[in-house]
Amino acid sequence: IDICIEDNGVGIKENTTSTKELGGVGIKNIQERLALFFGEAFSMEIESEPNAYTKVYLHLPLKEEGHANS
Repeated sequence: IDICIEDNGVGIKENTTSTKELGGVGIKNIQERLALFFGEAFSMEIESEPNAYTKVYLHLPLKEEGHANS
């Protein structure tokens, strides 16, 4: 599943679009939780244009549910 979250706000400063460089805990927290749940197949990318927008792309692998009678 691919998800794109976008806003039209002030963007993020140049050269700080990796989650390691962001100062807040919110994005880092989301990334860590999703990585724990989905493992290495999960990815998150941030694209931002100062004074224009920020986009966060999430790639979540499909997890198959187990069958109760298997």
